[in-house]
Amino acid sequence: MTGGRSRFAGGAAALAAALLTACGGGVAPAASPAPDVGPAAATAPEGPPLAIEYVVVRRRWVEALVPAPSDAVKAWSEAPENAAAATGPLRQLLVKVAGGEKAPGLAAKKKAEALAARAAKGEDFAALARQHSEDAATRDDGGELAPERLDALAPPVRAAFEALAPGQTSAEPVRSSEGFYVLRKERASEERVEAAYRKAKAPELARRLGEELLARLGADADARPAIAEAVEAVLGERGVNDVDRPRAHVVDRERVAEVRLSAAAKAALETFARSARAGDRLPSPAVDGDTILVARARAPGAR
Repeated sequence: MTGGRSRFAGGAAALAAALLTACGGGVAPAASPAPDVGPAAATAPEGPPLAIEYVVVRRRWVEALVPAPSDAVKAWSEAPENAAAATGPLRQLLVKVAGGEKAPGLAAKKKAEALAARAAKGEDFAALARQHSEDAATRDDGGELAPERLDALAPPVRAAFEALAPGQTSAEPVRSSEGFYVLRKERASEERVEAAYRKAKAPELARRLGEELLARLGADADARPAIAEAVEAVLGERGVNDVDRPRAHVVDRERVAEVRLSAAAKAALETFARSARAGDRLPSPAVDGDTILVARARAPGAR
């Protein structure tokens, strides 16, 4: 049986070969190997890698350099919305009423009125409080109130304090259950008012500086002079000469994730880098708390 199968297989193979020959074929060749593609026929390489250039502006740096001419600081501090920034210590002077709350206390009122008049004429309120106040908790400190004590004051006294402008003494003593209070709201020192002014103006100027940087960092602009021009336009020559002036940083697009920035600023930089092409700029400064970020894309090695 095995010999019959062998003869049958051999005859089938001979018949298949004869049919192929009759059709002009021959034995079908094995599949040809893939051609060896040389360098010229290889897939075209991607374009040159992209560099991301970015500049970080810190609001705290801007704050220290905010121009603060005295007339501008004065006008700002006198605006009602800025009264808190111009306010210094709150002071009080107490003349107690002998006999308590229900006594008329005419003598105490007269004494308090005389002390208020002296303070209004320019006498040092703190010195008057140390010498004449009967409030043991504040007398030795020149009548100065700790901030946490304000909410504990009697409503008429608290309301009188709130009505005073910085640098003003109450024109009339304020009656309370203890006696008659003379009140003063000191004006903050010039240094404190100027510091408050700089702090208030810094966010606006930091954003302006970011916009100036973005406008000047065109595709072909040299970063160093562009930064200097932007800083001078917003903060003046003092900012240009400051050793901590913002500077440009360059990183390959593939390494943007390694940059150390605040979360929102870094997210803005990464989003920009993913789709940027050479010459693109961040559409607007990215602001994240103390950080203002601008960026542009350029070919590696470009100025």
